[in-house]
Amino acid sequence: MKIDFRQVYIDRLIEIENQIRKMRKTNNWTNYGKLKEEKIKIKEILRGN
Repeated sequence: MKIDFRQVYIDRLIEIENQIRKMRKTNNWTNYGKLKEEKIKIKEILRGN
C-alpha cells in the first residue's frame, strides 16, 4: 500500500486551520507562531508538488 503524502499534508493543513479557528473562539493564542510556521511550510511543499 502506497502512502499519498500529498493527502497527509492536506489533512494536516485542515487540522491546523481547525486549531487556529478554535484559538480565535477561545482567544487562547498559545503556540500560534509554531502552527503558522508549519502551515506556511506545508503550503510551500504542496505548491512544489
